[in-house]
Amino acid sequence: MRKLLFTLFLTGTLSALQAQVRPFMTEEPFTLTKQARQGVACYKNLLFQFHNANPLVEIFDLKEQKRIYQIELEPEPVIHCNNANFGSVKYDKKDPFPLLYVSSERDQRIITYRVTHEAGKYGLQKVQTIFLPNSDEASYYYTNLIIDSKQNKLWITGYTRHSWNKPDGGNQLRYVQFDLPKVSDGDVVLDYKNCISEFRLPFRIATQGAVFHKGKICQAFGCNQKDTNFIIVNPKTGHIEKEYSIGGAGIKEEPEGTFVFKNKLMVVTCVPGNIYYVSDFVEK
Repeated sequence: MRKLLFTLFLTGTLSALQAQVRPFMTEEPFTLTKQARQGVACYKNLLFQFHNANPLVEIFDLKEQKRIYQIELEPEPVIHCNNANFGSVKYDKKDPFPLLYVSSERDQRIITYRVTHEAGKYGLQKVQTIFLPNSDEASYYYTNLIIDSKQNKLWITGYTRHSWNKPDGGNQLRYVQFDLPKVSDGDVVLDYKNCISEFRLPFRIATQGAVFHKGKICQAFGCNQKDTNFIIVNPKTGHIEKEYSIGGAGIKEEPEGTFVFKNKLMVVTCVPGNIYYVSDFVEK
């Protein structure tokens, strides 16, 4: 009886703690588009929030916890913007930001942007397109980027079958490493034959935002509370070193972008745009 009461006490305490998870901040409601939030990229204290179809990019000051600017773009319905990362190389040494990379996901492209900031106005200038290996030839679907900025490498990740929500046919997660093309090379078509390394992981529903942090690939997955999770993978071994349940922390929202702010991993959700610390998720 005492053991049962103690177990119930612990369970109740854990549930109470989970219910108390609070976001670091909530992105203000966007007004210029109805397209859902997708990938994000963070540089210093500024967070660049992308949306499906790429109609605009919102910029948030994480120190002030408020939106400071919106860059309007010509929408492209095929671009999902599932993930975005900053690199380490600048287009020009005088530029305030390094190059910014965004995944289209749906048509095997990575768009490279130069971020400008003049007279208080921010802008994005497309300076390169990186075309990924053809899906049918490479058995690589719903592909997205992960930039290893310290080593100047490009990881692309996706599925081995044409489905993001079913494990049918031996569907797996696939991670392949390439040299990150130089922007001076112009538009580039990646050849799978030139890959540096590769590893695979068991299927998970819905790849979401990912970032390279402390030599590890850190990525969110899932759509619903029952299947949302976050993993930290050692790319040298292909082993998952840590795994967290997002839904287990009482969070019912769909994770989208993953980024690092002040050396801490964070995730932003689709609706209502809450930003959480990964350390607040439940470690498995």
